[in-house]
Amino acid sequence: MADVNIYKVSGYYRKNKRKIPLTMEVRGTKISEVLEKVYAEIGSRHRVKRNEIYIPKDGGIKIIEPSEARNPEFKDVDAEDFYIP
Repeated sequence: MADVNIYKVSGYYRKNKRKIPLTMEVRGTKISEVLEKVYAEIGSRHRVKRNEIYIPKDGGIKIIEPSEARNPEFKDVDAEDFYIP
């Protein structure tokens, strides 16, 4: 079974010619899986196309510890307890 990590994704998206910053915490096994979740979530919530979401390659995605997470869903949880359908 693959290790599940918590990723902190930082970047911005463009809407109405404005840059709107974004920071999300997502759990996943691979960076491609995490990016897919971010694109889907931001696109769904804010009606933004994928090509208008910018996440820098250097420093845009970081693995964080559960204790560092701001989302209460991820705090104080062991990585083995995560379930991804």
